[in-house]
Amino acid sequence: MARSDSVALYLNIVIIFIPMNLREMTRPERAVPYRKLDSNHTDSRVPSDWLACYPLFQQALAQGSTCFGALPFAVKRVAFKRVIGEPRDYETIAPLLNDIGASYVELSTHSVEAVVRQYLGEQAGDAVAQADDLGAQLDELAALIPAPRYPDAPRPPCLLSPGGAVFLDGWMRFFTYRSRGDLTIPLLALDWPRFVERVQAREEQRP
Repeated sequence: MARSDSVALYLNIVIIFIPMNLREMTRPERAVPYRKLDSNHTDSRVPSDWLACYPLFQQALAQGSTCFGALPFAVKRVAFKRVIGEPRDYETIAPLLNDIGASYVELSTHSVEAVVRQYLGEQAGDAVAQADDLGAQLDELAALIPAPRYPDAPRPPCLLSPGGAVFLDGWMRFFTYRSRGDLTIPLLALDWPRFVERVQAREEQRP
């Protein structure tokens, strides 16, 4: 690839990544309005339809489908921080969310990057998706942004975004795991509307 083409590719990725990174700072209730919830909803079963809004990694997520209560604490903590930060009374609020649909899987870094490559290609054109040095460009982009150091275990999951995007929160986690050579990347999908509804209702009941 000629240097001018490489520079153009790099700039395209930067232009795409900046708004994606900004979107990670928005609240999930704005990002996932895929269905309106009944405020009197009391169904205690793990819903079977919530995964329909996750077109990416559909088969793997279906195989890993479970409920929020079955997730490790380190994974639950990431979901809480996305909505309300660190919970002040985790032991009280966690049981209220046990039946929320969730899927926590670890997929090969190669397969996750393939989806990222396709997504970037759709956002910026086929030149990005087909570029042979996309991996190097992603590494250069990640190097520009200070990334937190995550321990090898437990590793915070990348939160998958309902709809056509890849991550609701977790681009820098993806870059960190990929750049340091992790063989797999942890991913988490949630029934966000029900999760947010329950958490916010609990927060409104605080004195």
